[in-house]
Amino acid sequence: AALSEKIKSIKVSAHPAAQQVAESESRIAALKVQKRELLEAINAGKTALHTVNEVLETLDNAEGWSTWDVMGGGLMADLAKYEKLDDAQEQIEQLQVELRRFKTELSDVEITADLQVTVDSFLKFADFFFDGLFADWAVLDHINQAQSRVENTKGQIKRVLALLKKMREDVDVQIADEKEKQEQLAVETEL
Repeated sequence: AALSEKIKSIKVSAHPAAQQVAESESRIAALKVQKRELLEAINAGKTALHTVNEVLETLDNAEGWSTWDVMGGGLMADLAKYEKLDDAQEQIEQLQVELRRFKTELSDVEITADLQVTVDSFLKFADFFFDGLFADWAVLDHINQAQSRVENTKGQIKRVLALLKKMREDVDVQIADEKEKQEQLAVETEL
């Protein structure tokens, strides 16, 4: 408390150290803005990562129903599979919104990433109306490809989140260093 009072006194004085304190406070303010932007990007990434995990769970369920359909599961397996594929499509659309937000937040911290996930709907149509082994295998392959793309996106998000967290830690260290410099300046300055 005594050091912070002395820093305030230095700041309002005509002492040459007042300029150093002002510059240090300016750097701290800029670092705090940077930290806020990093936290916003981290939160957007965590939201997208949560949805990626939901998509993967839904695709896993669809894969199970699709495998059963290939084995001759019939109409019930078709309906259950398509319910899961519809759920996955909705989740992927939500994920795309979240990835766009994440990308926007990343631009605020000067990181770029190409994050996008899509699912085709043609095979769903073909499988439903031409229910046969070939179409069932095609849908199963399509689900596997979608899982692979979503897993890839998950990996990208995790890598970017790790980078963002490291950047946030670096900013915290820089803020602490600036505050330490201010305190050292206060100790060394005679008013």
